Amino acid sequence: MLNKRYAVVDLETTGNDMNGENRIIQIGCTFIENGRIVDEYSSDVNPERSVPAMITRLTGITQERVDTAPKFSDIAGKVFAMLQGTNFVAHNVNFDFPFLNDEFMRSGYPSLDTPAIDTVTLSQVIFAKAPGYRLRDLTHYLGIEHLNPHSANSDSRATAYVLIHLLKKIQGLPLVTLEELAKLGEALPRDTFEVVKDALNINKERKKDLPSNLVVVNGIALRRPDGYQTAPLDKIAEFPMTKKEKQHLFGDYLAIRKTQSSLMNYVFRNLRKENIKNLVIEAPTGMGKTLGYLLPLAYLSVIENRQMVVSVPTTILQEQVLQEGNRVLNRILPTPINLEIVKSNHNYLDLNLLEKQLKNGQLSKESKLLAMKVMVWLLETNTGDLDEINQHVGFSNFIEEVRYRGGAIQGETNPFFEFDFYRRNLARRQTANVLITNHNFLIKNIDEFVKKNNYNSPFLVVDEAQHFVSDLKQFNEIIIDLTTLLNKVTKINENIKDWLFKTQRNGQATRLSQNDLQSTQNVLLRLTNDIEDFQAILFAKFVKKFTHTQLTGQPFELAIDTSFLLRKNAEWKRIYDDLANGMVAIQKLIQQSNEDYLLSEDRDLLLNIQTDAEIFEIAYEMMKKIIQKKPKGEVFSVLVGANHDQRSIRVAREIAEATAFYNSKVEKTFAKTLLIGGTLFAGHNRKYFLQNFDFNSDSTKIRTFNSEIDYKNRLKFEVLDSDFSISQEKSYQNYEQFLAESIYKLTKGIDKQTLVLFNSLETLAHVYGLLRMTDLNEDRKVLAQGINGSRAKIIREFNDEENAIVLGAASFWEGVDFPGDQLEYLIITRLPFRSPEDKLSQLAKVTSKNVFQSFLLPDALLTFKQGIGRVIRKSDDRGAVVVLDRRIIDRKYGKQFISQLPNGVENKINDVEKIRNDLKNFYRSK
Repeated sequence: MLNKRYAVVDLETTGNDMNGENRIIQIGCTFIENGRIVDEYSSDVNPERSVPAMITRLTGITQERVDTAPKFSDIAGKVFAMLQGTNFVAHNVNFDFPFLNDEFMRSGYPSLDTPAIDTVTLSQVIFAKAPGYRLRDLTHYLGIEHLNPHSANSDSRATAYVLIHLLKKIQGLPLVTLEELAKLGEALPRDTFEVVKDALNINKERKKDLPSNLVVVNGIALRRPDGYQTAPLDKIAEFPMTKKEKQHLFGDYLAIRKTQSSLMNYVFRNLRKENIKNLVIEAPTGMGKTLGYLLPLAYLSVIENRQMVVSVPTTILQEQVLQEGNRVLNRILPTPINLEIVKSNHNYLDLNLLEKQLKNGQLSKESKLLAMKVMVWLLETNTGDLDEINQHVGFSNFIEEVRYRGGAIQGETNPFFEFDFYRRNLARRQTANVLITNHNFLIKNIDEFVKKNNYNSPFLVVDEAQHFVSDLKQFNEIIIDLTTLLNKVTKINENIKDWLFKTQRNGQATRLSQNDLQSTQNVLLRLTNDIEDFQAILFAKFVKKFTHTQLTGQPFELAIDTSFLLRKNAEWKRIYDDLANGMVAIQKLIQQSNEDYLLSEDRDLLLNIQTDAEIFEIAYEMMKKIIQKKPKGEVFSVLVGANHDQRSIRVAREIAEATAFYNSKVEKTFAKTLLIGGTLFAGHNRKYFLQNFDFNSDSTKIRTFNSEIDYKNRLKFEVLDSDFSISQEKSYQNYEQFLAESIYKLTKGIDKQTLVLFNSLETLAHVYGLLRMTDLNEDRKVLAQGINGSRAKIIREFNDEENAIVLGAASFWEGVDFPGDQLEYLIITRLPFRSPEDKLSQLAKVTSKNVFQSFLLPDALLTFKQGIGRVIRKSDDRGAVVVLDRRIIDRKYGKQFISQLPNGVENKINDVEKIRNDLKNFYRSK
């Protein structure tokens, strides 16, 4: 395996289309023997055609450079000879291998007859926790030096080191895992499977003992569970209030930060006071907020014998808080504390379901690759949390099939009982000092956080509390998923037809009459028709007129007239009655089936019908709440799928007031609550945020901490002074043309990492199309939300560049943190007011007469403030913001937006050329 000769090849080409028109412009080849690099070869290649500007920008290879290089036919003989007797390796072998063979054939040589191995899919299997599988992702993950990405010789050398890591890790896998991989390995491309087979044969010969940290259960190798020790509650010292005490605690590992230190003391002192029930803190970006509350929580947990619950908006942030606790907090504490993630059981792997899937002989190619990845991951994971896995394959439901379902945990007689990941997580929750959850889970499962045995009632910290407000408002959301319901009904009907056909064909006995079966089918057919009719009504009334304004392939949501929906109560009632009749009919079908006469496949068919019919009861209960409850204080909305068709419609209902839940649930469950976030208040206006909680002023303390960042010298803010007015302009085409021209002029020649924020994905898409018609894309990469892949993919590509431009909307206003100094320049195309049709705007109408002042304006101010916060995240960041919306200077409310700027930042109003010159001088003055 390691003693084979591998030729790791990388090609740079004039384009990625394998249509016979593109050619090689550079080839790199690195040779490996016995686990080390023994030789290298590289050469530029004259493609005998033009090199696109985009390729030059990507690779640095110019037309002038390749014009003087040898043609491929000049080096073909040498390259062909070097590759004989090797194992051909590439990072995406299905591109490099056939592309190189085409060049050989054009030069009069035969195709290479050598094993071809792919490091992309092999890495996807072996490096289960890697953040990505591009070459740049893997070299960073493995600590491999990769100085010149998109240079063939640098890429081939980097891929060679990736291969060396892969071969060593594969050879070190236990025999039982390799045997399982061998059963699934034919899903790997070309001859990549040979690597697995080689490792299997070597391990069979060596017969190595299983490492002590692993155990084999029912043929599956697992990491042995780590021991879990509870922190001694009497061995933690007094809280370090003074600078000297903190310096002693932090040692050389952490520096004292004045604002962070003040936050630590403020949290500790006030959560210790008996008369304080609620603490509200606006903590600016870059002050070390997470450690600022985790340190006092650690001491309070021990001193007061309480569990501390930390809630954050996303599961990704849960992991970040956990890492901050384990890697930073526990490193400085005299006695480490236990922190535990709290998520839905759906996040965890079910070993019983995995075993069942591995025995399934019908797995797709994509499912086999994911199954291989899981088998390797099980040797490493101590949690079984599926969020640890980079689920790289997008066309497989394998992960969904092995997730934990329901709340049941296998009994002690089950071989996997001791190793059940979810059961172990529940056990650790009982004794953890700090539980880390997410807003959605907390709201839906708040009863899981009631005080445990031997503990006092817990404290709650809600981080990024501004998100918690919107999550609370959506807590009462009832979704009638008409699409899924329709699909399940269709599937059940098909299964009944198949079952009836089999029983008639095989002469099997049944206590069900022909009439019973036909009656069940009629009920389901009636339900199908009623659902489709109702979807058609909603589509025609609300959706159809908006489809042309929505981005292709993107789902969207529309608030709908509550009175109209209630007038259609008869249509609701028909579906409701059909569901009831369907449940009765299917239950009768199941009860009267004579299982003694059923073949095993028929029992499976009956079980599938029963499983699919579970959605009937769920939908029935949801519709019952909508039909029977009075609509006071409620808003309805239609959720439309990515295809924008009537079959993708779902219906949602929400409660406008969130205070009732907070007062009745949160305050009764938790002894004290800390709400903390970077942008809670719109300047001095605290009412907009606080009105969601109905706090008692006597038991609530509120504070805003000032930032230590020198914004005056680190943030440039300008408004474009133009003749274009959003208020007066009637033509969207003129508006989009204005935006495209302004963005072009404000970014051309200013080669900084740039984010352009929009309010509308439709406008974003049209402006992107106009920018594509310019030469801007030749100089730098331009990426657009909803067009160039997922948000994560766009951020990843943006971070790989030095002067990319991202056009973003929605979550890019507040939900994206670019690492380091990746974001240097922000352009705001329009003040971020919500559309009147927006769901939250509709919710606000229910509770307020003046929606603009009570909701739209403060909401826009906070979003604007959050958008500005994208640029400066820490004290050494530096960047500029330009606003293209004249309303910020023409309208009275514009002053309120200006007031959201950090202290010391000057507001300048200039034409486009003056702004360009100012920005160039600002960036040069570093």
